[in-house]
Amino acid sequence: MIGKVPSSWVNHGPGVLVSDEVDNGGRPPRFSQRHGYTEYSTAIQHRSLDERTRTDLWNVIELMFLDGSGQFAALVDGQKVWTNYLGKIWTGYSSQRYRDALWRTIFDEEWYRVCDLIEALVQMTSGDSQGLFVEFANRQLKLNRAGCRIVGEYVTEITDDAEITSVETAIEQSSTEARTHLRNAISLLANRDDPNFGKSISESMAAAEAAAREMVGNPKAQLNEALKKISRAETPGGFHRALVDGWISLYGFAGDEGGIRHAIREGSVTPSQELAQYFLVICSAFVNFVTTTIAEGRRA
Repeated sequence: MIGKVPSSWVNHGPGVLVSDEVDNGGRPPRFSQRHGYTEYSTAIQHRSLDERTRTDLWNVIELMFLDGSGQFAALVDGQKVWTNYLGKIWTGYSSQRYRDALWRTIFDEEWYRVCDLIEALVQMTSGDSQGLFVEFANRQLKLNRAGCRIVGEYVTEITDDAEITSVETAIEQSSTEARTHLRNAISLLANRDDPNFGKSISESMAAAEAAAREMVGNPKAQLNEALKKISRAETPGGFHRALVDGWISLYGFAGDEGGIRHAIREGSVTPSQELAQYFLVICSAFVNFVTTTIAEGRRA
């Protein structure tokens, strides 16, 4: 995850200034809210975005994508967003029409269309520019207690910072195979129009399996086979048997329950968004654990 925003950029413009209050879980109450004259809500904005959140996001977009004369300049060619994302006619482009279209999306469209736009802008940038945009946007989402964050290149309904860090670390530091499966899991989970929670769970488990294969040096081993090989019962200095058994049981659940890796049947567990998020987080944590263990050449 990108660290602190450089101090020379924080005070660039109104609405972009974000103090350390964001690290405490949201914007602190004002005088009128502390004394009960106006409402102060601590609730997460679940599948909604209020006007203040939209305004803060607009200020970030204006700063980083529309202010061509500023310190950031425009990170993405407006005509690219106009044609590729908004689906507008090329010859109909003008900077004002482009600006108006983004404005309408942020302030007039449903909350998920705002997320679509944010996600598209993330995916159209790269490198340090992408990291800075993600940092700015996520700080505003957290400050306003929005029920979503940008993880990787996707907007997801995960808001816990520790969980987000775990997933991001696994993507950044794991092997290519594990990284690919985790990205697929996020993509399937983040697809608001046609989410596939069962397939997302399978991809998360595949990431864990890829990490375990790397640990035992067998590219064809299944997760339960790899785990048994690195247990203390099989290998001196290996993982504790109880820990291994827990992972094997989790793998068995994902493989046996209908709708995850097999067809849904009577009495099976139907994959849900919450279950898919759970598997994404715990499998990312497993990948991180294995990656660190390999790097340090030790066992737990």
